[in-house]
Amino acid sequence: MYLTVEAVLHKIEEQWSCKTQLTNGDADVQGVKMIGTLDQIKSDGFIYLIECTTLDESSSLDQKGTVIILLDSPSSKAFTLQKAKGILPNANVILIESSCLIYEVLNIISEMIAHNSEITAKPAAMFNTIIKGRGVQYIIDIASELLENPVLLGDANHRLLAASKFKEVDDAPWMEFRNIGYCTYDYTQRYGFKKWIETSVKTRKAVIGDLGDAFKYQRIFCTVNVEDRVFGHLAVLEYNRPFQEKDLEITEFICQTLASEMRNQYQVNTNDRMTSRLLLDILQGVPMTADQVKDRIKGLKLYLPEKWQLMAIRFNSYADTFEVISYLRETAKELGLISDIVVFEDHLIALIQKMPTPQERPKVRENLERILARYDMYAGFSHYFSEMEKIHAHYKHAISAIKAGMKIDNEKTMYRYEDYAVYDMIQVFHHEHDVMEYCHPAVLKLKAYDQSHKTDYLLSLYMYIIHMGNVVSTAEALYIHRNTMSYRLNKIQEILGSDLQDENFRMSIFFSYKSMEYLDLL
Repeated sequence: MYLTVEAVLHKIEEQWSCKTQLTNGDADVQGVKMIGTLDQIKSDGFIYLIECTTLDESSSLDQKGTVIILLDSPSSKAFTLQKAKGILPNANVILIESSCLIYEVLNIISEMIAHNSEITAKPAAMFNTIIKGRGVQYIIDIASELLENPVLLGDANHRLLAASKFKEVDDAPWMEFRNIGYCTYDYTQRYGFKKWIETSVKTRKAVIGDLGDAFKYQRIFCTVNVEDRVFGHLAVLEYNRPFQEKDLEITEFICQTLASEMRNQYQVNTNDRMTSRLLLDILQGVPMTADQVKDRIKGLKLYLPEKWQLMAIRFNSYADTFEVISYLRETAKELGLISDIVVFEDHLIALIQKMPTPQERPKVRENLERILARYDMYAGFSHYFSEMEKIHAHYKHAISAIKAGMKIDNEKTMYRYEDYAVYDMIQVFHHEHDVMEYCHPAVLKLKAYDQSHKTDYLLSLYMYIIHMGNVVSTAEALYIHRNTMSYRLNKIQEILGSDLQDENFRMSIFFSYKSMEYLDLL
């Protein structure tokens, strides 16, 4: 799949008003560059960005390729597409008439090129998966992109190990297995799977199976063999596009890749895989009631502790995850992991019983912080909870902890939601309302006073509140004498005319200060 000039034009036209002359709209796009003069055009496969004011309107050039011209000033509005055609008769010309910055256009095209490169690199990524050990789920995600259809992997006991991103399909057997997560041997006979699975096992080849007139979608069945043992069965649903001849070969290759992964990573036990599968299904929004989740836990014989929390680690690229995933697996017991690691929305996700405190296991925490810092990754931890069906809400909390923590305490790498929940509430409220309208006037008054008189009364009041009105501990936190703190409190009360002992006043000041801190208004 190649990125074309027409695809880039379509994206740009979503943002700005354009006029175009395409001599070759199907041309592949290999890269994008900003230029100051047209003689810098060197390749037909590049898109070149240039501002109108740098063009010599009297010249005529034979360059091909694609040139985007930005009308970057009011005086350049007189420049027309006809003039551009005269200068570049053999090139694709896109004239952006709307007001925009050249860097905005550059960023959009760069993102399209990067995304396209990622897609076209999937076959190579499949091989890389074997080396990097990123797990079964990652292989299934790539497999679904390669085959452009939904993919499921079940173990030899017909339990769901991995599935491509959830999508509701009008196929009863597929959805039954996808949602429940396991099935009996009777299930394979009831829907006519038995003969196709047995054929795949005997031939060790991928086969296309038709379940009959009652079901309109065919399937590809293929066995995953680890050495001489059947590890599981892969199924592909002919849902998004019809099967092609090459799909059988691709499916067999995927099963070989899975077998290699299983051989290399089999230290992760089956129960951990089942927990991870259920975790990912809930995160992806597979429709299940609380009772169905409980039945699935019972059916899979998963034994979960009374309380656990969700850990989310934000990463920038798959290339950096290998050492982190390996470390988490190697120290699973020390970290309290109760599931294998799954990948969801550019985060590594796992359930843990309890993150060790610095006093309990300082080296474990220190090593995790070190490895996160090495790869510029950040971990968020949700509240403790015990209801599996509420995982997605706690996932959002862990993500919010990372977002708020990086903003407030960017020197850290690990953030607990309980420490940043107030900022999350402020952010949610800020989406709908102007937070400043709800701030206590006393905060704004002290802020203005501090700016005029070069004092720190607002910070002093906030520190006094979070230290529960203790003058001594507040003074110590501010590195001032207690008498100085007492003087400041008297001045604050004099300026505001408010009772600093009033509980409602303190609470309002606390939330107002936190709001302004989070919004960078202090």
